[in-house]
Amino acid sequence: MFYDVKIRQLQNKGDLKAYASVTFGGCLTVRGIKIYESDGKVKVDMPKVRNNRKNELGDYVERLIAVPKKEFAKEFFKNIEKVYLNQDDKSADNRNDEFKYSITFTPYSSGGNVLGVANICIEDSFLINGFTIMNGKNGIFVNNPKIFKDDEYKDIAFPITSEFRTELYDNILGISQKNLTEDEQKIVSGLSHKKTAYLNQIEQIDNMLPEAYDKFKNAKSSNAEDTVINEIGTLVVSKYELSEKISLLEDEINRIMFEKQSKDKDLIKDNKRGGR
Repeated sequence: MFYDVKIRQLQNKGDLKAYASVTFGGCLTVRGIKIYESDGKVKVDMPKVRNNRKNELGDYVERLIAVPKKEFAKEFFKNIEKVYLNQDDKSADNRNDEFKYSITFTPYSSGGNVLGVANICIEDSFLINGFTIMNGKNGIFVNNPKIFKDDEYKDIAFPITSEFRTELYDNILGISQKNLTEDEQKIVSGLSHKKTAYLNQIEQIDNMLPEAYDKFKNAKSSNAEDTVINEIGTLVVSKYELSEKISLLEDEINRIMFEKQSKDKDLIKDNKRGGR
């Protein structure tokens, strides 16, 4: 398995000395790997995301976004440490750009925009967790694993070539709908289009409301005020009704996908990816 290791040095006075990023096969990058150094010892810390749930001590539980499996971990951490100490970018392991990866998908039944989560495993050696399948304004799409930092969400693992991005996302979306019949896929697609139409209507209402509030402020008579109040009320009620319709659509999409997927975790095996 071929992977590049790159180091970004920090000017910190503390133990955190650098960040590493690793690119597999020239097309899939994991970043946010922390490198600590204290008393001459180097420690590599893989990127984590905080869950909403807490442990028995009341602390928030952290989940690893990316982690090497046990058999690969020693070599992986050693190579990162070597590149860090040499202060030089390095390509590790052999020069074979191809790699195989598998995908597991876990559907969510809790409603909302998240339909499920996909995890990938590269060469049965390196796990990347947290590719989310979202039901957004423009349909179903894949979201990369992220962390919240500096007041924004930042991708931690992501494809870096358009070719592999298309391949990976298509495979993830394919496995999330693998058990759906053709009719069910059409139903999900139709529901997603309806949701998009409702969201567009809500956006139009949001654009109209500021103008309506301004008209109310500038009303010259009580009759004019009453007219504008009725207009604002109609817009607000319409927005609420559209939001309710969207919620019902999301529940139906999740129900269809969850019922078909929950019986069995699908697995895509032996996807082979050529590198650069």
